[in-house]
Amino acid sequence: MQYPVVGCIPQSGDATLTVMHPKAGRNRLGGPRVRAVMFASVFACALALPGTAFGGADPVKGGDTTLDLSLGKVKVKAISPATREGKTLVHLPNTGGNLDPVSGVGTLDNGGGFRLKKKGRKKVKVTTIRTTFGPNGNVSARVGKKKVPSLAVVQGGTTTRDDFGARISGAKATLTKKGAKALNKAFKKKKGKGKIKSGKPLGTLSTVTVPKTVEVLPQGSMVFEPNPSITLDKFLPKGVNPANGVAAVAPGVMHVGPSITFEFPITGGSLGLGLNDGRLVTGGGLKLTKTMPAGVLPAACEDKYPVGNFVKQTSLSPDFTQNALLANVDYQGGRLAANSGAGSLDFSNATTTVNHATKKATVDGVTVKVSQFAASLLNNQIFGPSSAGCGPASSDFKNGDVLGSISFTATLR
Repeated sequence: MQYPVVGCIPQSGDATLTVMHPKAGRNRLGGPRVRAVMFASVFACALALPGTAFGGADPVKGGDTTLDLSLGKVKVKAISPATREGKTLVHLPNTGGNLDPVSGVGTLDNGGGFRLKKKGRKKVKVTTIRTTFGPNGNVSARVGKKKVPSLAVVQGGTTTRDDFGARISGAKATLTKKGAKALNKAFKKKKGKGKIKSGKPLGTLSTVTVPKTVEVLPQGSMVFEPNPSITLDKFLPKGVNPANGVAAVAPGVMHVGPSITFEFPITGGSLGLGLNDGRLVTGGGLKLTKTMPAGVLPAACEDKYPVGNFVKQTSLSPDFTQNALLANVDYQGGRLAANSGAGSLDFSNATTTVNHATKKATVDGVTVKVSQFAASLLNNQIFGPSSAGCGPASSDFKNGDVLGSISFTATLR
């Protein structure tokens, strides 16, 4: 029974190239070019995966924002996990948000908060704090039980890099009319002496951010080296002739001899500094076509899976959050998958390093494997299963088949 097409949900440097495992050797059949064929098995869509947002602003997972309060005779107490230093300085941990480490523009979610106390007045809790730096600088918070979208405006400050994160110092937070009103209401002070006025300083802001992922610059290349045995055992019996059925999609390039490799330019993405998060994006791709002439395979196979059936995979993207290889996948029937899972990544034999001085991330020897769903699509939608006469049972794709390995050196922002 032929499987229906299953669509997937769309997801939203001069680097040094690394040559992998040269001991893989040449193939007995058709020379080194034969090894190119195996790459097609990553073309099938396996599962939809969430996307990773790219751009100048890096997602933030840690660091610290400090607010040195300037509210006069007010006692300050930190609300955990925030801490207090001295009498007026509060350390607010960064728990999320996004910030551009070069321009210093972005919004940070801050954990904890602080409690204010004036003599003879009601205590006021300030929590759920979000701090925005840049042209639209702002502090939003919950004052008591009231949400205040603009407690203070934030201006100025100096931005420098702190490793892969940012260090912003000396920004000034000035109370807005609504912010002053919210504080006075919470203090139960509506008029008279001691009233907090708008335009007065809330305090001085600084922050140091730790990014969750760092932007990848469009420099360098990713190199893929196929597993030679899968060509002889899988693709050749399915009718894919390695001599004329394999082609790189520009700007991807296939290199022949002494071993086959495919090179794809890095076009962007973002990576976690532990190389266990984020996604690398590359350009170009690879097209694999069934080219064996009629009569080589039984008529039953040729009728359902004729010469000319193909799979084309572009924008190959190793996703380190999901340990999956994403891609846009097209076949003879049209678009099969958009930026979706096409294989799995195995890091058990890989080496990964991040050079903080040169801002280079190097990944070498990550094994790419076919998934169960991808195997089903290749067998039943593209090249045909053995039950239809399309090669022996041993040629059917299976979950865990090793496709090859990838390596790259990426330049981080």
